[in-house]
Amino acid sequence: MKKHTHIHRYLNSILALVTLLMVAALSGCAPVVEEPPSVDGNWLLVELNEEPVQVSQVVGLQQPTLSLVEESGKASGTSGVNRFSCTYTFDGEALSLGPIAVTKMMGPPDAQAFEDKYLAALQEVDAAAVVNGNLQLYGEARLLAVYEPAPGE
Repeated sequence: MKKHTHIHRYLNSILALVTLLMVAALSGCAPVVEEPPSVDGNWLLVELNEEPVQVSQVVGLQQPTLSLVEESGKASGTSGVNRFSCTYTFDGEALSLGPIAVTKMMGPPDAQAFEDKYLAALQEVDAAAVVNGNLQLYGEARLLAVYEPAPGE
């Protein structure tokens, strides 16, 4: 009888250990619910159409920026020579910019040409992602623009 009780205790101990291990393993498999990514903030353009943006290389070019305010759905920024603004919507992946209003200052030809390319790229945007802290804008699955957070963001 003692031998039978000893085997029961041993089996119960093994069963308890297996149960504990299974609970521990399954708790590690619980789905992680993440907040949708936020594009809210002030961003500095560092790449356009897969080319680095080098402000110092273009006479009269100001640092291109993009500011997105999720609460109001407003976007604005500096396009190189002028300022721009528009509305936008973002659902965690798809990003849509409304018609862009731009101030009408003239700049040096190279700065103006850069600005035209930047504004054209913004009109093509249909998706966004934040990757390694940088905002990436896409159009038809093609990377259009990369931004770094502005200082203080």
